[in-house]
Amino acid sequence: MRRLLLFTLLLILTLSLSSTIFAQVTVTVGDGTATNTTTGAPAPYGTWYKNFRQQFLVLANELNDVGGGPGNINSVAFNVSALNNCTPMPNFRVRIKATEQTSLSTTFEAGTYTEVFQVAEFMPVTGWNTHTFSTPFNWDGASNLLIEVVTDLIAGSWAQNASVYYTATSHNSSLRYENDYSPAIDGTTGTTFAGRSNMQLNMEALDITDLNAMGITGPTTPNVNSTANYTVSVKNYSLTSLSNYTVKLMQVGGVELGSVAGTAIQPQETLDFSMPWTPTVIGETQLYGKVVMTGDENPANDETDMLTVNVMEAGLLVVELGNGTTTNTNTSASPYGTYWKNFRQQYLYTADEIYAAGGAPGLINSLAFNVQSIDQCTAMPNYRIRLKHTEQTALTTAFEAGEYTQVWQAAEYMPTNDWNLHVFSNPFFWDGASNLLVDIVTDLIPGSYARNALVYQTTTPFASSLRYQSDSTAADTATTGNVYSERSNARFFMIIDDMGSLSGTVTSGGAPLADATIAVEGTVFTANSAADGSYTLPFVPVGSQTVTASKHGYIDVSHTVTIVEDQTTTQDFVLNLLPQVAVSGRIVGSDAP
Repeated sequence: MRRLLLFTLLLILTLSLSSTIFAQVTVTVGDGTATNTTTGAPAPYGTWYKNFRQQFLVLANELNDVGGGPGNINSVAFNVSALNNCTPMPNFRVRIKATEQTSLSTTFEAGTYTEVFQVAEFMPVTGWNTHTFSTPFNWDGASNLLIEVVTDLIAGSWAQNASVYYTATSHNSSLRYENDYSPAIDGTTGTTFAGRSNMQLNMEALDITDLNAMGITGPTTPNVNSTANYTVSVKNYSLTSLSNYTVKLMQVGGVELGSVAGTAIQPQETLDFSMPWTPTVIGETQLYGKVVMTGDENPANDETDMLTVNVMEAGLLVVELGNGTTTNTNTSASPYGTYWKNFRQQYLYTADEIYAAGGAPGLINSLAFNVQSIDQCTAMPNYRIRLKHTEQTALTTAFEAGEYTQVWQAAEYMPTNDWNLHVFSNPFFWDGASNLLVDIVTDLIPGSYARNALVYQTTTPFASSLRYQSDSTAADTATTGNVYSERSNARFFMIIDDMGSLSGTVTSGGAPLADATIAVEGTVFTANSAADGSYTLPFVPVGSQTVTASKHGYIDVSHTVTIVEDQTTTQDFVLNLLPQVAVSGRIVGSDAP
């Protein structure tokens, strides 16, 4: 009887604990069907070089999105498509480290890595290769992870890499060093790649109540004393719907700028919360989002990463074109570099892109590019920036002839990490109708070639980059080059004076009228009405303006409106259908010549 009672008590205790202790899950990160080549990366298995250090960056939200949570990670696996001529790799190790990186640079992160798997020699097989950890890695549920594979030098000749399935990513998620002579474990820099080998992780994840502050977006260059809106994204990683939470907009130092009550959010659902902020001090600061909920069991992910914001002087408009998080390599096209001794780099920005980013006709007085890493770039002599209006909608291999306006020049220029601002000595007036060419030219460096700086870039649907580079011929004489669809992210700083805005509604017969064109006569400013009939012209010259609404099949309507600087004027339009007439008669013809 006592034994039965003891057994019953132990069973009850076990069942009660099972609801709160770890539940083992296997998650798959990446579902791409592409594979690396026999000589390419990313590759966790290979002997194309005699040893290698292959690092992968896995973001916390990527693990959460596939069902992983805080707790022990027990194994990692990679999926081999073909062994090729890969040979065994000596002293094969897997190491893991928590990180704050969100995109890898060419430098391996320093610090302590935890070795979780090691064998004297490893030869992969086709299919999933699982490496069960000798020491589980405890993940906090909030940090991003570096998972790396390291090998020793093979004794014989080099062979090939095994082909492993990988997935393209929006950030640099792989970093590789490989060498035939030096130990890979000593490698400090390598080559980045926006793709990562598919992997499976066996995790002991807790079933917890958790809201994750995923990220914050909004203007990074707002104007002082002008209101800007910022959006904080929140995701529910709990198994039930939640609503008892608050989302806050915060400034570095724990200063609360705004808050909004949460709404019902379902499991695995992401909601966006917008909050306004009116900066009062010019200069750099940092903002972040925060979610507050009683009973949140994973507070480590309650705050977003910092968003660096540069508050600009009033009247200066900053237009950011491109938000990609990948970079060029240290040998590919870049606005800064000395991999070749001189270069001519041209970018095409369309009027539509400038308007979509909030731009308007006016003076461009400076330009900036965002450097992730200087790498081994050296100073560039006679660095020049030139601008030109163009009708091109996609670049060809020929540089456009005609007059370019030189707006910036330095006898020598060496970039720095982060945004590099070039304030023009000669501001350029953008007419609001033409597309824009930005042309960068350098002179030949006197010494040996080095490397290009890594600059953030965005892939465009058209050829937006044209490059010529040479070790002997002056780049400013170049007439042709190679085109690419990857374009460096840029900021244009524009002075928009004497402008107001105009908005209103277009109706017909008492109902909203969509796709009507609203045009400010004698200017380039136009807009189309939306499905609800509304329209907005964010920039209209001040003073008395004639504005016309038109649509095929309707009678045009014009109104004279007065635009006031920095204010919004409202003007509605009512369009009537053109009169309908019936035409009847008889067509008489002759076949006679």
